[in-house]
Amino acid sequence: MTTMLEFDEGASRQVEAIYLTDDVVGQRREVVRLLGLTAGEAVLDIGSGPGLLATDMARAVGPTGRVCGIDVSDSMLALARGRTVPDGIAPVEYRHGGTDAVPYPDKSFDVVVSTQVLEYVADIPAALAEVSRVLRPGGRLLILDTDWDSIVWHSTDPDRMRRILQTWEQRLADPFLPRTLGRHLRRTGFD
Repeated sequence: MTTMLEFDEGASRQVEAIYLTDDVVGQRREVVRLLGLTAGEAVLDIGSGPGLLATDMARAVGPTGRVCGIDVSDSMLALARGRTVPDGIAPVEYRHGGTDAVPYPDKSFDVVVSTQVLEYVADIPAALAEVSRVLRPGGRLLILDTDWDSIVWHSTDPDRMRRILQTWEQRLADPFLPRTLGRHLRRTGFD
């Protein structure tokens, strides 16, 4: 059985600290680069966490753009809403929501991004249908999730290492989602 990660204020701050490490900052920069955002676009960040990616995307779409973030964690939303957004960039709005019911109307966004979220979602076809619903025709979707079988990790205690990874994988609906994601995307009508 899987359960979504639940974050209290302390856990949210720990996640935020991880998201500020060089590796994750670099990953976030690459996501923004791959999105190819342009001025004035409307962007949705599914599982926005502490709002770091949303803020970076707001810079990219400029003051005429729009960025919205949704998350199921109230403590993550509180961190995101408390983030200072510099002047001269798109406003960022945060709402409570998940892939089962995105709280925005049909065809609201030019771009949708989801990083390390869908691996927690049990019903991928329904989640992708919901993303398709809010994405404008010709819009772009970027999904970043991990195939947890690809983790390269060395420990002096291989049994403990395996137990840790097995425990982590139990928290996920699909720890190997990237293997089947292409098929799900095509069935939903994505190119």
